[in-house]
Amino acid sequence: GLGSAGTKCLHWQVHSPFSKIRVDLAVQALSESVSHAFVEVGDDEFSATSKFCLMMDRFFDCLNVTNFSEYYQKLKPYRMPFRSVTDFRFKWFDTEFFPYLQNWEKSVIEREGFLKSEKKMMTLSNETFEGIQI
Repeated sequence: GLGSAGTKCLHWQVHSPFSKIRVDLAVQALSESVSHAFVEVGDDEFSATSKFCLMMDRFFDCLNVTNFSEYYQKLKPYRMPFRSVTDFRFKWFDTEFFPYLQNWEKSVIEREGFLKSEKKMMTLSNETFEGIQI
């Protein structure tokens, strides 16, 4: 099983495709520990989900800089305060995160055997994607 890290996912209940996602639950479910739990399972079937959890964890960490030492205490470099325009996370956004989201959307668009409405539920909403890019 997914172990204790996987139990975070059990509390994240989605009742319909139109339910609003609570950010506090998304941060817990899309976390580094959940990503590692999927890796522990060792099945290639979970590799994409593991990567998605890790990418979102890093994104949330970039937005969740609350003090100057938390990143050091928790060993979370993506929670470091931004201090320079040459910060490694800006490069990460441009070379890894945004291309990852774009490739994901492209792969969904190219999938055959699904209605357009079904494909829309397989990706981030346009509003969410645009908000992330801002």
